[in-house]
Amino acid sequence: MASRRFGGRYVKISAATNGDNELVAAATQGIIVVLNFLLVGGGTVTAKFQSSAGAGATDLTGAMPLVAQTVVPPGEAPEYGHFHTVAGESLNLNLSAGVQVSGWLVYDVVRSDYPF
Repeated sequence: MASRRFGGRYVKISAATNGDNELVAAATQGIIVVLNFLLVGGGTVTAKFQSSAGAGATDLTGAMPLVAQTVVPPGEAPEYGHFHTVAGESLNLNLSAGVQVSGWLVYDVVRSDYPF
């Protein structure tokens, strides 16, 4: 079987707004696949990745509680990515409070019918 490794696009994470913080704009013809990430909390806050924003958002991760200088380190990049958005939706970092969360994210965009 051929390898399913993705390419990589990089984005810095610098979010401090309570609620939705867009990291990657919607891929109108595709799915955003998160290959790896690192988060650092600047204070007490809960963070989670979501597909889309607002009331209709889909949680992509559970809530990750952070306190000052807490690091969610990068994990081993799995062959199919850690998680992915719903087709045509943005990737957001939702914060429970207006506390700085910094880091980086590696992602790729694949066609919406990609066979995970």
